Amino acid sequence: MLINSDNIISSATGIQQGEPLGPLLFAMAIDGVARSIASPSNIWYLDDATLGGSIEAVAADPRRVIPALSLLGLEINSSKSEIINLNYTADDFESAIRDIRLILEDIKITPKEELHILGSPVFPMAIRECLDTKRVILTRMTEKLQLIDAHLALFLLKNSFSLPSFLYTLQSAPCYLEQNFLNEIDITVKRCAELICNVNFDDTGWRQVKLLLRFGGLGLRSAVDLARPAYLSSLSSSHELIDEILGGSSQCFSGSLWISIASPLYYLLHNRVVAPGSTQCPLHLPVPF
Repeated sequence: MLINSDNIISSATGIQQGEPLGPLLFAMAIDGVARSIASPSNIWYLDDATLGGSIEAVAADPRRVIPALSLLGLEINSSKSEIINLNYTADDFESAIRDIRLILEDIKITPKEELHILGSPVFPMAIRECLDTKRVILTRMTEKLQLIDAHLALFLLKNSFSLPSFLYTLQSAPCYLEQNFLNEIDITVKRCAELICNVNFDDTGWRQVKLLLRFGGLGLRSAVDLARPAYLSSLSSSHELIDEILGGSSQCFSGSLWISIASPLYYLLHNRVVAPGSTQCPLHLPVPF
């Protein structure tokens, strides 16, 4: 139960964790705080916020936001927050870090090459590392799938461990630019399917295996084949939202197609800001370079 002064509220009262209205009520509660941000880049996803702007603006917003969130019963966990230097000089960035750490003492410095937002890689090096990690995981799963029934193993490979396990990455980042890494993933899927089915697929056989079941294939989709359409379809479906975030700046939109435009990251990157991350009531504080 919750005790507020003389009032006792039963724990069974109101919205419970996991219920559909939970995120909506949370968003409504922090809406005023989110809209009070003065930084040029201000992107929130529930309790995950990314701020971007000059170091002065980025430092000023947390000073105002942290007390406001405390009044709502929320606090920022600085140890889970992060700041990314996109184009500051080393000296300027050191100065920026000192200012930010006066507010968020334990904030982490994340290299651009490791930058992920909402689980999606941003820069080319991060995309390569992400795809290679997916390949390594798939390789390990191949060894385990050989230990179970072939029908079950093939079902799991097709519907869980192959393309479905990283489709979100293909949709939210321009992975189609990294053909070599996608090829390695396809080769790993092919080897796994060969071990499960106890056959060797030549080029013609592998092309048929990649077809849908209704076309006589096994439905093992190719990362190389689907990376571009997956990304472009996601980009198309989110175009209006992106345009709204960018304030109608279609010129900017068309200028950097390689960026993960299908996510709010694009705005952050286009304005070349530093992006720090957040936690309990996540907060990202960007600094312009």
